[in-house]
Amino acid sequence: DGALSQRVKRLIALAAGLQAGCTRCIQGQTKDALTAGATKEEILETMAVAVVMGGTAVSAETWRVVKVLEELGHRVG
Repeated sequence: DGALSQRVKRLIALAAGLQAGCTRCIQGQTKDALTAGATKEEILETMAVAVVMGGTAVSAETWRVVKVLEELGHRVG
């Protein structure tokens, strides 16, 4: 793993995917973060940090994370 766990790496990658507006990245990294042990709350907080850093452009992509979480049985909202 190195200095960062796979869970942390997937959360960072999710934030990067949101910044890039990459649909497949967002979907894949959300799933990978869950597989690596991230909680729904950690994923949503990662999403919130990405929005703070990226503003409206990132905010427009957040529904993709919510959709994946809900498809996998994690209620959001």
